[in-house]
Amino acid sequence: TNDNHPEYSFKYKIGNGESQKEVANRMYNALMDVVNKYQDKKIVIVSHATAITFLLMKFATYQDQKIVFNNKLIMDETFKWNAPEIFKLEFKKNNLINIENIKWEM
Repeated sequence: TNDNHPEYSFKYKIGNGESQKEVANRMYNALMDVVNKYQDKKIVIVSHATAITFLLMKFATYQDQKIVFNNKLIMDETFKWNAPEIFKLEFKKNNLINIENIKWEM
């Protein structure tokens, strides 16, 4: 098996841990439950960087180490996580219409 193949890494897991696919599905299901329950509300959800990345990949296109949503680059191989990193996801009903990385300074 080729470790660089996206399908392999998406399914790979260590021991009893979660694979990328399992994390992405868990994050997506939890997010959509909240979005459905609190439509038209502003919501803050906090998680770990890796889990957020996998969630974004559920909505966006991942190719050549780039995550792109609606032709807008969300992150690429040069992306450096800051703590905290803030992503604004805008929904219209149950459809994601925009992803924005909000930069801030301390």
